[in-house]
Amino acid sequence: MPNNLEAMIQNLISETAASMASQIAAAVRKSLAAEIMGSLPTAGAPSQGHASAASVKATHAAPAKAPRAPLPAGRTRRSFVRRLITPGELAAVLDVVRRNPGFTSTQIQRELKIDGKEASRLLGKLRQTKKVAWKGERAKATYTLA
Repeated sequence: MPNNLEAMIQNLISETAASMASQIAAAVRKSLAAEIMGSLPTAGAPSQGHASAASVKATHAAPAKAPRAPLPAGRTRRSFVRRLITPGELAAVLDVVRRNPGFTSTQIQRELKIDGKEASRLLGKLRQTKKVAWKGERAKATYTLA
């Protein structure tokens, strides 16, 4: 008899748990549906066109940002990510300097087919790491291996 009673109790508990789980799921679905329907315009309501900027700001408040300092005349703000210098690029410049000691920056640019800005970055990095030595000033500076 106790086994039969235990089986009946376990059966009731499992039925109750299954019933509660389905009731919870139904309540969650109903709540989500109401939330979604509340955010959509109703079919019978007249269209009000685009939302005003004030209503958008009121519903989607962004965190306050600190004011930016004004730029000098003629300048604009740009955001960019500086590309990292690869070891292959440095090796290519070192190879040109090794084959042609005394080349200027302009000659290195022509040899590697790169622009002045890129050559400046690469040669600056090589000077910083003391892999090349340079003699002279500006455009007339010549590069040799250090």
